[in-house]
Amino acid sequence: MSTSAVPASRPRPPVRGRRRSATLTALLAAMLLGTLGTAPAAPAGTGLPTATTCPGHLAEKARCYSGQDANGAYYTMAVPKRWNGSLVVHAHGGPDFSYDASTPTEDLERWAVMVDEGYAWAASSYRRGGYGVRMAAADTENVRRLFADRFARPERTYLHGQSWGGNVAAKVTETHGSKRGDHGIRQWLDIGTGIPTEPNLHQVAQAVAPEALVVYADNDPLVLKYAERLMRSTPQGRTTYIEADINDPEALLNAPELAEVLDLDQPVALSLNAVLHFVPDAQDPYGIVNRLRAALPSGSALALSHCTPDFDPETWRKVTDFYQNAGTPGQVRSKAEVARFFEGLDLIDPGIVIGHRWRPDTEPTASDAEVSTWAAVGIKP
Repeated sequence: MSTSAVPASRPRPPVRGRRRSATLTALLAAMLLGTLGTAPAAPAGTGLPTATTCPGHLAEKARCYSGQDANGAYYTMAVPKRWNGSLVVHAHGGPDFSYDASTPTEDLERWAVMVDEGYAWAASSYRRGGYGVRMAAADTENVRRLFADRFARPERTYLHGQSWGGNVAAKVTETHGSKRGDHGIRQWLDIGTGIPTEPNLHQVAQAVAPEALVVYADNDPLVLKYAERLMRSTPQGRTTYIEADINDPEALLNAPELAEVLDLDQPVALSLNAVLHFVPDAQDPYGIVNRLRAALPSGSALALSHCTPDFDPETWRKVTDFYQNAGTPGQVRSKAEVARFFEGLDLIDPGIVIGHRWRPDTEPTASDAEVSTWAAVGIKP
């Protein structure tokens, strides 16, 4: 059960020494390092900005966009035709019992003077209408990230708090300030590594941040045979390999090799790509992930991909039977079941989507059924 496409006509036989999707792993790594630039236009429903009509007189001066993020908050953006390079992220007043797509658009019309003066503008309706300052702050930070991914990173960003929105703006600064603004994660714990491929996670991370620290973990003897390829770190950074089983998170977290490389008081990206479908419910996968998450501080991330039967259940039933008949436990999961791994985390847009639709460099050519892998990234508050 790898993250590669699964032929609809014939299930793939079980194999040891699985390989991962290097493209997906590299993309998730780049996002958490804060290096992604302009994102391509996204398919409908991914939560990324789509063009809309600007309110009032702004139609002559700007291009406007709207959407709904992975957490359910609506947002509106405006990019002046003569953009001065700065962005105003607006935190509206409230909270409100009701909210919809009109909330941030009405705010844009009210504060149109900012766009008149050449400032780009972005605002969120907040999920739940803003009840809960932390969630409202996360939604406000998310619209800033969406803007940077869709267009360009601003030269300067201003937080504008309207009335109660001043509390939200303050919480954004407190929890998503310059030290965390673009995630900036420099530590990785990659469990279920698989046979090394190109590019490996540490190659992506250290190409951007040479000081990045990466710990790989797997219990497959074939992976151990190739582990030397995972140890070729930059002089400034460090990598190591632990022979460990995801079903024993305590042993993994207490491994001396992990403590020698990672500082668990600082944010860590927990990478569980193409591994949890080898952990059936009888082995308590949700408890395992919760234990791993609990060991990591605020600002840490969970990056996960997981095979699903949602698009071709009969083929995946046969695939699972092949694995189980060969003595390898496995369980593919629905989108709702995958979402449970992210409970309590702030999902990064585009949320939980099929892997080839997670911020693709080019328009996907494979069908969702051929890929049949949910992928997502969540940030620990």
